[in-house]
Amino acid sequence: MPYSPPSPETLKALETAPNMYLVLSPGLYILTASDMYLEATNNKRELIVGKHIFEAFPANPDLPDADGVQNINFSLQEVLRTRKPHFMEIQRYDVPDILNPGQFITRFWDPSHSPVFTEDGEIHYIIQMAVNVTDKILAQEALLRQMEDNKRLEISEKHFRNLADIVPAKISNALPDGQLTFLNDKWLDYTGMSFEDMRDFGYHQMMHPEEVPSFQIQLAEAAAKGVALESEMRFRDKYGVYRWHLNVASPVFNDNGELIMWVGSTTDIQRMKEEDRQVQQMINMLPASVVVIRTNDLVVEMINQSNLDYWNKTAEEVIGRRFLDILPDLADQPFAGQLRHVIATGEIIDVKESPVLFENEDGTIRETFVDYTYQPLTDLNGIRNGVLVMSFEITDRVMSRRLLERYAHELQSLNELLVNSNRDLAVSEQRFKYLIHEAPVAIGILTGRDLVITSANGKILEVWGKHDGIIGLSLIEALPELQGQPFLQILDDVYTTGQAFHATEIPAKLEYKDGLKELFFNVVYQPIQPEFGVTTDILVVAVDVTEQVNARRRIEQAESMLRLALEAANVGTWSMDVETRELNVSSRLKELFGFRGDETVTMDACVNQIAPEHRDRVIAANEDVLDNGGLYDISYPVQGFHDKKSRWLRARGNMSHSAQTNRASFTGVIMDISDVKQEETRKNDFFGMVSHELKTPLTSVKALLQLARMKLNNTDDQFLVGAMDKANVQVNRMTAMINGFLDISRFESGKIHIDKQYFDCSALIQEVINEVTFMLGSHVIAFENNGPVIVSADREKIMSVISNLISNARKYSPQGKYITITCTRGHQEIVVSVKDEGMGIKPGDLEKIFDRYYRSESSHTRNIAGFGIGLYLSSEIIHRHEGRIWATSEAGVGSAFYFSLPL
Repeated sequence: MPYSPPSPETLKALETAPNMYLVLSPGLYILTASDMYLEATNNKRELIVGKHIFEAFPANPDLPDADGVQNINFSLQEVLRTRKPHFMEIQRYDVPDILNPGQFITRFWDPSHSPVFTEDGEIHYIIQMAVNVTDKILAQEALLRQMEDNKRLEISEKHFRNLADIVPAKISNALPDGQLTFLNDKWLDYTGMSFEDMRDFGYHQMMHPEEVPSFQIQLAEAAAKGVALESEMRFRDKYGVYRWHLNVASPVFNDNGELIMWVGSTTDIQRMKEEDRQVQQMINMLPASVVVIRTNDLVVEMINQSNLDYWNKTAEEVIGRRFLDILPDLADQPFAGQLRHVIATGEIIDVKESPVLFENEDGTIRETFVDYTYQPLTDLNGIRNGVLVMSFEITDRVMSRRLLERYAHELQSLNELLVNSNRDLAVSEQRFKYLIHEAPVAIGILTGRDLVITSANGKILEVWGKHDGIIGLSLIEALPELQGQPFLQILDDVYTTGQAFHATEIPAKLEYKDGLKELFFNVVYQPIQPEFGVTTDILVVAVDVTEQVNARRRIEQAESMLRLALEAANVGTWSMDVETRELNVSSRLKELFGFRGDETVTMDACVNQIAPEHRDRVIAANEDVLDNGGLYDISYPVQGFHDKKSRWLRARGNMSHSAQTNRASFTGVIMDISDVKQEETRKNDFFGMVSHELKTPLTSVKALLQLARMKLNNTDDQFLVGAMDKANVQVNRMTAMINGFLDISRFESGKIHIDKQYFDCSALIQEVINEVTFMLGSHVIAFENNGPVIVSADREKIMSVISNLISNARKYSPQGKYITITCTRGHQEIVVSVKDEGMGIKPGDLEKIFDRYYRSESSHTRNIAGFGIGLYLSSEIIHRHEGRIWATSEAGVGSAFYFSLPL
């Protein structure tokens, strides 16, 4: 008997059905396909009708192991053999891309096949119903990858702890309340305590009691400002001895700007403190007046007592202040200009018998005379930033010479004065020799061009690794390991030219008992020329800075590791000086804005690549952080300068202040989030499109159900009446769900409109209760109606919020329980609450329940229908009204949802 296909009306009904249907003849030829099936497979009906199913949908040749065709064919054969529906596991079955011939689109399906019979009992046609679960499967795969990433993060944290134990500093982590969560081995070795002993505020027990109150105040201020705290303080070691440390506490904030952790780095600076004190003692013992002045502002960093006496000042009046603020009466004299000239050029200024005029408190002028030398000073990076001033007040000597010139007949008296001066000079020379031997820095004297060691204090013998038996030997005899190193030539040049030599962090290899070692020194080779400019001796001064050099190298290595980590993470970085607005960016950041890695990029150049409609928002956010500080987190689209590629970028950063330079910088990172943005756009477009497509058939179905219900009014068949009512309820539910998805799409695209009007909120609540009472026969609704509460809002949207909260209370609470509703009026807002006596919400879920598509998963909620959009939409509606929405809950007791509207 020849095959007779279904009627055109039947095929048309299947084509418009709200499901994914493929209709096959018993010979497996395609009769038609539903609109949703064509949309899911990116196909057209005229291209597949009349073809065999596996001709229209062949296997993807790029997936040799795929078994989709084999499994589908088996299922169809089972239907033909058994004449029963056949259900399958989820299959991967890619579909041809008709826009790109030869290519396939990835698809995962949940398929089933059902036979439809003729009146004679023969298989008329087979319906393949396929649910597209591609997004779900891909999301599961992404979740697995995320779990693997979390595992790698755990390994990274272990790596951090191992790294913290090998760095030279004492590293600690603490909660905002001060409770320690991590101490590296350096801390535990220093204190002699276990981590458990230190954890509960043992850190503060190690501080010197005098410094605890100020530290706690400074730490609270740093937390409020979101900046690191850097301070010098004393910590007690395991022997009960307090040592000075540089303590840096850096705050760590979460995405909400909340302080979640303190990260501490503590470095022992006891030796540096002692050396500073020793240097101060040494310069106080010098017969000359000494002062160290730093930066172009001429700030006094160090001064000896002789210079304080000369200026008639105390140390508190001088240290840390500017030269001309200390001595404003010297503003019109040449000294400030000469000091800045030395810093700028590095030239040594040596002046004899310079007059210096001071103004006394009574207005009179005190005239003095000095011999002074300005020597340039450099920092650890070799940058000139200061001047060493050494001066001798020779007022008495100048005045004496003037008296000699004026009064020749008093020559005898002046000769006696000269004898006294020579005696004082001899005493000064003895003091100078004593100073050399007792100085805490390495000092020695080399005589003649052979560089014979004629004087060496204990410190320089310790540095050389020798004893005083080398005195009288030439330098090369005493230290033969200097052969091949530059020092002998440098010293010879100093001797022959009479020019002093200065160097910082110069490396030297010296022989000790345990072998040859490399050390680093700051050195001064000063020629001594008693008369006629002829060098007789060289004064050698050396300071061992090996520990500082090694510490800086370790810091540089750590910074390099951090830079490599950022580059490996494909993250761009930037830093900006807040005062100069000078921008420093990484190569990756340049690439994200479409620049080449070797180009110089300014802030304006980056801003110009931002899409015009977002540019003002980004500029305002930048200026807000630069003016007020705080966390910087903003996303925006850009178009690459050279590659013209469109990207979405997310920038995060904050302000930081340097206690050393007293300057602020704006630093942060930038990431490419284009994939995330594209995924959000595709998802919103999908929901909007599907929801619009579903509304038309649902409207028709609802009309048919209402018409059928009207015709059943006079029937006695209560089963049909009840079934029709239940079907109408299900259609209403589906309509509400589709409207929810549409609202999400509108919210995301900014097309939702709030139509405000004045209405009685209490009356609206009662209206909602009346409408849903027939659905809530299993629950008791108690509304505490306290009279009219007039509010200006969108009545329909507020009604949907109230309906959603009541519906949730019904779904998540047992039958027979109370649902209590209140509406109260305050001074500036009204508050509506819906309370149930249900299962409650877990604390971890409470803060997420208003997120889009979020549902709390448990054994109680697994069988409750819903997509997690109701509370999200309610939250959006309330926020568009400038109101608040929140919830409280107690497990096993119930939950309460609240929202407020402004009056």
